Amino acid sequence: MIPQREKHGWLGDALSTAEEAMYNFDMTAVYRRFLKTMQDTQRDDGDLPGVVPNTKFMPAEGEEVARPRTTDISWTGAFPQIARWLMLYAGDTRSAEEAWPALSRYMAMLASTASNTSVPDAFIWGDWCAAESRAVATPNTGPQLAAFNYVMNLDAMAQMAGALGKAADEARFAALAAEARPRLYSSYFNRSTGLFGLTPLEAQSCTAAPLVLGGVMPDGGDEALAARLAAHIRSADDSHLTYGSVGAKHVLPVLTATGHHDLAMEIATQTTFPSFGHWLAQGATTPWEDWSGFADPSHPPPPTHDHIFLAGGLGEWMYRSVAGIAPAADAFNAVRCAPAVAPGAGPDGAQASLNTVRGYTGVSWKRETAGSFALSCTVPPGATGEVVFPAKDPASVVIVEGDQTVWKGGAFVPGTDGVSGATATKTGVAFATTSGLFAFKAASAV
Repeated sequence: MIPQREKHGWLGDALSTAEEAMYNFDMTAVYRRFLKTMQDTQRDDGDLPGVVPNTKFMPAEGEEVARPRTTDISWTGAFPQIARWLMLYAGDTRSAEEAWPALSRYMAMLASTASNTSVPDAFIWGDWCAAESRAVATPNTGPQLAAFNYVMNLDAMAQMAGALGKAADEARFAALAAEARPRLYSSYFNRSTGLFGLTPLEAQSCTAAPLVLGGVMPDGGDEALAARLAAHIRSADDSHLTYGSVGAKHVLPVLTATGHHDLAMEIATQTTFPSFGHWLAQGATTPWEDWSGFADPSHPPPPTHDHIFLAGGLGEWMYRSVAGIAPAADAFNAVRCAPAVAPGAGPDGAQASLNTVRGYTGVSWKRETAGSFALSCTVPPGATGEVVFPAKDPASVVIVEGDQTVWKGGAFVPGTDGVSGATATKTGVAFATTSGLFAFKAASAV
């Protein structure tokens, strides 16, 4: 886990980093308690403050202070998202069940403020500490990113309702999400740039958001939008990041998922401003609050060097995309091993492991000489696996598991214990497995 020293329970930080924390540690008890703290802090109308416990903004003793409306859904959205992630990573349905009345009040409050664009009136900070101006808040991004997180919340509520057997709630939240998705496009797509965001420097976070959701672009235009985003980053941003707290969780995974992993690796390994490497070059030992790390006219006083939100998404991306390990169903009932590999970019190998609620799972891959590739994946007991073997030409590659051929001539070769099928994908060959240790290899793959 990435070290940091921020002591306030900022919900924006939690929203950006909870999955990274769950990858690194058994955080179930911590986040169960955090959910209860959110419920204890929740206001009568369902609203939440931006930090819980709400010590940051409490009035002095005897002082009467009017409480503001919701701070920003890009912060308070941590409430339903963490409840959902407890299901996904820990198989914890009890926390969501107990919090359901409070979660429902929160979502009802958001819906009650929504305008005809399905954007609740709940945003202040936007993409906090984006690199575009080194300023703390980017309020221009607030409405769209609030709308994005609202849809994310609706999706999470529908998924939790389905897992809890609340069929009516599942249908209701799914319908609201389906209605809100296309309004992101109609409200926020910048036709002059072909991207999202009012300015070019807002494009990374604002364009990654609809790509995360899917189903926002008309006529299935996600692939073309991702290509325009990648071209913009290479030309306008010189392959550097510009995102703030919201984009930090989404930009690198979106690039990898849409076929631009080489660009994601280039961004992640930059050493000049703004970048993670620039932090390190200045002696950073923790993530900083902004990319500059020093005071300037747009951000006095000096930013603090004790935050995690700009780097939490990096840790999650390294597990989920670079190493390629992720839950494919709640409680790791299914595991996906799918490393992203770009020829000429990134490492020649990676490995990662997790002690899940089902037991040990891990992945290890290595790019060897002359294009050969080896991928091993451990699927925990009682789970099923989807192991995606990277291959630039699935029709011609020959893949073995152990000493048995499992893919040849563009088709699955049956007969190997634990491997029940395979299909070609855009990035390689996806094998369906039972639990166990599987070692795949091809002489010429990527």
